[in-house]
Amino acid sequence: MVSPRLDTLERLLAGAGSALEASPALGIGVDRTLIRASLSRTAEERVSGAGAAGRNLNEFLTALRRGTHG
Repeated sequence: MVSPRLDTLERLLAGAGSALEASPALGIGVDRTLIRASLSRTAEERVSGAGAAGRNLNEFLTALRRGTHG
């Protein structure tokens, strides 16, 4: 089996209209602590928390528009 060099692979990909691009692997570096904490709550607790977060965000944005934040 032949392993092409990187420049050969890049030329082949360019000929096909594609490119080789490095990107982080999904899930690498993700802190799963908050995900686990959320999943340990009941569905009702998660919905209630999301509603409270939405209300807090709305209040914050309203205060920003009025210039009364901080």
